[in-house]
Amino acid sequence: MKRIIFLTVFLMFIVSELCVNRVLACDIAVISGNVTANGRPVLWKNRDNQFNWMQELTFKKGENPEVGGSIRVIDWSLIISVITSGGINEAGFAITNTSVHDNNPIHDNITNADTEVVEKALKTCETVEDFENLLDHWHEDPLNDYKMITANFAVIDAYGGAAIYEAFTGLGSDTYTSKIDYIKFDANTAEKGFVSRTNHNSLVDVMFRENSVIRKDRADSILSHLLEEDRLDYVSVMQELAKDICGNEEKDEYCDSFDTKNCINRAATNLSFVVDGVQKGSDPKFSTFWCNLGEPATGVFVPYFPAAKKVSFYAWAESVPSQNVESLNIAPYCLLNKAVADRELTMYEHNDISLMIYGNYFINYQKLLETQAWTIPLENILIEKTEEFLDKMSLNESLMTSENLDNFSHYCAEFTYENYIHETDSYMMWDYEIPTQESSQPEEGEKENFLSLILSFFKSLFSV
Repeated sequence: MKRIIFLTVFLMFIVSELCVNRVLACDIAVISGNVTANGRPVLWKNRDNQFNWMQELTFKKGENPEVGGSIRVIDWSLIISVITSGGINEAGFAITNTSVHDNNPIHDNITNADTEVVEKALKTCETVEDFENLLDHWHEDPLNDYKMITANFAVIDAYGGAAIYEAFTGLGSDTYTSKIDYIKFDANTAEKGFVSRTNHNSLVDVMFRENSVIRKDRADSILSHLLEEDRLDYVSVMQELAKDICGNEEKDEYCDSFDTKNCINRAATNLSFVVDGVQKGSDPKFSTFWCNLGEPATGVFVPYFPAAKKVSFYAWAESVPSQNVESLNIAPYCLLNKAVADRELTMYEHNDISLMIYGNYFINYQKLLETQAWTIPLENILIEKTEEFLDKMSLNESLMTSENLDNFSHYCAEFTYENYIHETDSYMMWDYEIPTQESSQPEEGEKENFLSLILSFFKSLFSV
């Protein structure tokens, strides 16, 4: 038994060292609606995990009607378990995190519960204050004994909240039962209206990776530039921050080997999502979860809506359903994810993500520009059409039904996939028609309300 325990810890140590030293840092940021060009808060994450390219979306039904269900990005970890990278619920509360490594393989892997905090928050939180309350009382639940928290959490809500929390349960004998220590960094009171983090924080007293600091400074520089030009919004975050290949560093369109190690987008980046929130007090149904299920510079951001109560099979299935065959969902990747991952392989000639082998971080920049010649126009179509769709919905919010949101999002996913696999922005031409009148079939909640009114009417007739 002791030998098994020793081997397990030893293997986790090796994996931890590989992940920390080679994957380096993830990136997150929150932006206050006070400084964005459209007045809406933004949450962003680029996720790095070079040991696993597989990603998919899922919709989890809600347990609390005030919070509702949630869209989540999930994947398989190295120990064959499903983990949540982040998401947004129907109340408009969105959350993600980065791990903060304290160089202890047990803390970093075996007992770490950072993503459990993310999952619970999506189930129970409506506001940033709710999340803070969750952190305050986490240690009181006996089920959380022997669980380690060492993370940076980014959150926004539909009431103007936008903050990052540095969190840590500490070291020593009380590590697994002590209250979570945290420091709140509020984007609404930050000097420039935004807060970013990578994989270090001020509560974890270890020598952090130089790259973590370099990439945080890089993100802050890009966000500051966008703010100065009054272009800071979800679009510029998707296209200029998430896709960053070290900006104007010395390279040209003929460069076939550029080191991405210190870029925001690099060889290890396998996911990006951007939440375009709503203005303070607005209907959270308009919250949009833009997700790029692959390396962001190579892939395309597609819109999804928690109020749709589902996500397109292009974002969770491995195959397109046919007349007699349903979509497959037996592996933690999906059609959009696989399409982007396959193209990414052509950008890094020394790497093989199918075998988890990364020879180096050097990208063929010329091939990337050739790809972006059609992926960026493809993404621009989605942005333009989504803005148009939501503008029309805002004029008649009775059209803002789960069915209409789902139909639009699914069309966007299909449009993206068909054009992407054909390496163009015009293989499938856009012909989606925006609904102009209410559906004749009310949704379930509307049916229940209608029946309740009828029942109340008849009760009133016989009550006298």
